[in-house]
Amino acid sequence: MASTSQLKWYENFKHVSWVLLVSSLIFLSLHWFIEEHSTYGKSLASYLFKDAGIAGLIALILNLSIEWINRKRHQSHQDTLINELQQKYQSITDKLLSDLEQKHQSTSAELLSGVTKKLFQTVYERNVDPEVFRQVDMHLLKAESMRRAFHADFKLRRFLDPATNQATNFVVLDFCNDFKVVNLTSRVIEADVAKALVDVTPQYKDHCYFKRVTIDGQEFSRQSLATLGHTTTDNNYLTLSIKQNIQPGDIKTVRIEYTKLAPLDYNEIVVTTIPMDGISLTVSDPEEFFTVSAVSLHPANEKQITPKDQRHLCRWEIESAILPGQGILMLWHPIGAVAALPPTST
Repeated sequence: MASTSQLKWYENFKHVSWVLLVSSLIFLSLHWFIEEHSTYGKSLASYLFKDAGIAGLIALILNLSIEWINRKRHQSHQDTLINELQQKYQSITDKLLSDLEQKHQSTSAELLSGVTKKLFQTVYERNVDPEVFRQVDMHLLKAESMRRAFHADFKLRRFLDPATNQATNFVVLDFCNDFKVVNLTSRVIEADVAKALVDVTPQYKDHCYFKRVTIDGQEFSRQSLATLGHTTTDNNYLTLSIKQNIQPGDIKTVRIEYTKLAPLDYNEIVVTTIPMDGISLTVSDPEEFFTVSAVSLHPANEKQITPKDQRHLCRWEIESAILPGQGILMLWHPIGAVAALPPTST
């Protein structure tokens, strides 16, 4: 498109407008002059100048109107093109940024994995087996959540047969696990806030169930847990799973209560599937019918808090981080019975 300076004078809007205005004023002035000074009255020239002046003014008005309409149409078309270009630019920019972010995350993850492995080898002077390092990386270094202040509370009582009300070779265990679940990342995650696995005694399935689960004050009853599909039974195991979103830095306070049967002379293992900052175990035997002990499933030994000769209430702690698969073993047997305890880990 030619610039304004390259246009001929009659192709330039401003020049045409000025020509029309000046010529109209000249024609009207001539008409006025002839009317005022003519001794012969109105002449043909006077009418011609008048009509030419009026026609020039009309042409000027039309020229201005057409130019205004064209400018508005041009501005609207220009705005539409600019919006389309901005949208296309934004779409292309977003796609490029998304691709770059994905490549950056992938590259960063690969570099981090390689650097972390080299770091282990350099700092600890150990050539870690790839499979061992993969498990450490997956369950520890990449862990999105952990449990804090985990406390397991067990209550032992003899189980009476419902039909005969006579003592049986089983014991009732009432569990109450309290802990907090923490989001370790800087983003929102979906985590198994409440998760547990309980073995079921086949002949007494009705006596094994989750009583209730409480998460941040919200209570799930036994019925609601089953209705919402949070509990399932498979191959004599009862599973609990409640997933919830956790905001960055947020903490969920959880309590899980359940009941099960176990043999009169038996044991129970408490282990974790996610990292914990420690574990404490309390066992109450109001009837003082059992001898109770605990064994650490951890490199650190268990620490008994209560007096060793106390029977109705015993408590132990492991004051160390608990990794997935680690925990504590509780054993009980009736007083006077002989029970073989497993050797303490060394």
